Amino acid sequence: MALAPVLSCPTVPLSNGLQIPMFGLGTSHDGGYSHDAIVYALTECGVRHIDTAKHYGCEERLGKAIRESGLARSDLWLTNKLWPEDYGYKAAKKACLDSCSRMGVECFDLYLMHWPESLKPGRSNRETRAETWRALEELYKEGVCRAIGVSNFMVHHLEQLKEDCSQMPHINQVEYHPFQQPNHLMEYCRQEGIVFEGYSPLAKGQVLSDPTVLRIAEKHRRTPAQICIRWSIQNGVVTIPKSIKRKRIQENCQVFGFQLEEGDMAALGRLHDGRHLAEAIRESGVPRSNLRLTNKLWPLDYGYETAKAAFRESCSRMKVEYLDLYMLHWPASMQPGRSNRELRAESWRALEELYEEGLCRSIGVSNFMIHHLEQLKQDCTVVPHVNQVEYHPFQQPNELIEYCRREGITFQGYCPLAKGQALSNPTIFQVAQKYGRTPAQICIRWSVQNGAITIPKSTKRERVVENCQVFGFQLEEEDMVAINKLHEGRHVSWDPTDVE
Repeated sequence: MALAPVLSCPTVPLSNGLQIPMFGLGTSHDGGYSHDAIVYALTECGVRHIDTAKHYGCEERLGKAIRESGLARSDLWLTNKLWPEDYGYKAAKKACLDSCSRMGVECFDLYLMHWPESLKPGRSNRETRAETWRALEELYKEGVCRAIGVSNFMVHHLEQLKEDCSQMPHINQVEYHPFQQPNHLMEYCRQEGIVFEGYSPLAKGQVLSDPTVLRIAEKHRRTPAQICIRWSIQNGVVTIPKSIKRKRIQENCQVFGFQLEEGDMAALGRLHDGRHLAEAIRESGVPRSNLRLTNKLWPLDYGYETAKAAFRESCSRMKVEYLDLYMLHWPASMQPGRSNRELRAESWRALEELYEEGLCRSIGVSNFMIHHLEQLKQDCTVVPHVNQVEYHPFQQPNELIEYCRREGITFQGYCPLAKGQALSNPTIFQVAQKYGRTPAQICIRWSVQNGAITIPKSTKRERVVENCQVFGFQLEEEDMVAINKLHEGRHVSWDPTDVE
């Protein structure tokens, strides 16, 4: 098989002198793996860095794809990860050797502890991490792993490992994208000689529609994905985007022929809003049974198999066994070649099965209009439990709300402050003064009082506290009517009206 030239990709030195390629291809769970995509990346795109994990369930197929590519093992950088159920000294060593066997290789270039929590009762996470790390240290000394590292470790986890063991990790692989920039952790890793590696550089597609990213992409005549990957690499981060589509893999590789300007880098750096939920939930100490967790399926993951795989991956990252509510995020599929209706129906059938299996306690949709809901009603069995839609004084979809009420679909509203635009409105300001409340509290109270489940967003503590204090007063009927009159059909987020 004729091979394309090796991707012109810089490398980063590890503390032991090995050089890891800054760009790699991530793999995923069953249903989200493509043999052809791996072979294509290796033979046509010149990719030489592959990242996988036992937990993804694709080791044997990945090994087959590598052999089919015709590449020499010495020309590849292979990363694998140890799942927490295999933590412990003996279990870890056995799991690594078993992974080597399944992939048909004698060693891994990098072997990572996948998660800081052990999933094993009876012993502390710290004790189990230290015992497991000692197994990786031995595998490193024996040459079974050319480098060893960790994934999803925070500073305190790394500090404990430093105290308990002798070898510091060569790499820490963590979620990294414009919305999630753990700069304190990155600085710690730099000081300790730990290379920082980032996964989910596109924030599972969420960043691709961000106005700042779109503007910079247009400026450089690149795609939003290329801008995000380039930004990550230009920040010195080893970056591993994931795709099973040839076109996307090729697109993702083409990030070394341009440079983002300092102003572009700064603008993307300002997008950080800390979208890293799992760690915060665990630190809170609140029992899982006391929380209602909602997550959404991004359109790039629409389709029966990919929807189920994406759900499992989300649960894995959040370290939960189920979600209270799981939603189709948008009525358009963003996948060429098939109709939106067909892909919505296929994806919804996957959610129906997850619901029947008890993995989702309820299922719903987001940004669906009446015609989308009518089609889903005709094509599928379970009517959505919830429809989450933009809802604020300037955007009141009353016909949709009435339809949802008739069909038994709970209406949920996001953007209750119209992204801040409602806070300076004279009517809202006047009502706020009347009650001695803030304009934000008035908007949220109005939404709640109209029967809408309301989900304001903030990263500032004082605003979060303020937004919660909306249940100690009641708006009078004349105030509700006055705010209702502000409706003008103004969208501050996506407008799904014209999606077929």
